[in-house]
This record gives sequence, C-alpha cells and structure tokens, in this order.
Amino acid sequence: MVPLIPAGTLLGLAALALGWVAVRGPLSWGSWAAALGRPVLDRPLARPLARRWKGMALDLGRPGDDPSRRLGTSLALVAGALVAGALAPVAGALLLLLAVLPPLALERDWARRNLALERDLPWTLDLLCLGVQAGLDFEVALDRSTRARSGPLAAEIQQVLSRIRMGVSRRQALVEWGERAALPPLMALTGALVQADATGGSLTPVLKAQAESVRVRQLQRSETRAQQAPVKMLFPLVFCIFPVTFLILFGPIFLSVSW
Repeated sequence: MVPLIPAGTLLGLAALALGWVAVRGPLSWGSWAAALGRPVLDRPLARPLARRWKGMALDLGRPGDDPSRRLGTSLALVAGALVAGALAPVAGALLLLLAVLPPLALERDWARRNLALERDLPWTLDLLCLGVQAGLDFEVALDRSTRARSGPLAAEIQQVLSRIRMGVSRRQALVEWGERAALPPLMALTGALVQADATGGSLTPVLKAQAESVRVRQLQRSETRAQQAPVKMLFPLVFCIFPVTFLILFGPIFLSVSW
C-alpha cells in the first residue's frame, strides 16, 4: 500500500520549488514582483537602498535589473514561507532562507567584481606607468593599458575615456570615476591623479606609489585570510573529521568488547 504524503509536506515542497525558481530567475517573474517591491523602495528610508542596488546593477552591466523586482521576489518568498511554515515548518524555514538570496546574489556579484577590479589594478598601473614613461599621452597610455587584458577594470577605463572623448575634462571624468566606483584604491588613485593634474606634477611617481599601495593592501588581505583559516577549519574538524576518526579507531574495540 502506497503511504500517503501529508498535505503540509506537499505544500512545503511546492513552496520550495517555487522559491528555487524565483531565486534562480528573479527577473523573469514579470511586473507583479516589481509592483510588490516598488511601494517599499519608494519610501524615503528605502531610497538609498534602491539607489545602491541600481548602481550595482549598472556596474555589473545589467541596466534592466530592477531593484523593485528583486525586493518583490523576496517579499513573495517571505509570504510563502509564512504560509508554508504553518503546515511544514522545515519547508517554511528553508523558504525564508531563500528569500534572502535575490538581494544577496546582487551583493555577491558586485563584491566579486570589485575584487577582480582591485586584483587587476596593480598590473594595469604598471602598464600605464610604462606608457607614460615612454612619452605617450595619458589618455593614449590609459587606452593601451586596457587592450592587453579584459575585465571590469578595462571596462571602467574605457568608460572614462568615452567621457573624455565626449568633451568632459579629464579631471571631471576621473572624479566621476572615483565616486561611481566607491572602491578605496580607486578613490585614492583618482584623487592622486586629479591632484597631480591640478599641480602639473609628473604622473610616474604617482602611478608607482598607487601600484605599490594596492599591492600592500592585497598582501595584508592575504595575511588576514591566512590567519582566519585555522578558525574556519575548526568547525569541520570538530564536527566532521574527528567523529569519523574516533569511529574508525575505537569502533572495532567497542564491538569486540561488546561481543
């Protein structure tokens, strides 16, 4: 005889399936998700969050990524978690965890982009410094430094060059780049370049100092991660590796004594 599955379990599984589809494609749910999240983001307290998510989407090259759709998807998942939790608490809890993923995925992608941008910065500054030392104009050297390697930094530099070609002054384009990136190494770089341009000083020592500063920052981050590794390894060691090791070592002894 086939056992009957409780209605709460079926509802929970259905809610989990819908939640997974929503998280995998939060922008494909149509206008109802945007209509659900837009009233919340239109409030004065939520407008900075909406601008932040919109800026992240633009930096990632996703102009159609509407923040209200992401928030609406999360709110729909929270409502589904409340309904499913009344009948299947485990499914409701899992669905509530899924509700965090739409905005968290955007934050994760943006953090990865910034990490890749900061990783490519010293290498690009070295090429830029070589170009300036060879006698190239700053804009020409900046363009040449992006041709050898693709990535988010190359895209940002090309955007700055496009602004300069449109008639914006170099100082204004650099200031806008630093404000848009909101990344400490880039803000320090653009500030130093603007100051050098205002005073008429040489760009070579500025570029060398900024490249060395970024490398020191990356080295410090690597050392910090290395110091955190033993703490992060403690949980899998205590709860995963040690029990299995004790079972292999003392299991045969326990079985022989008990028999």
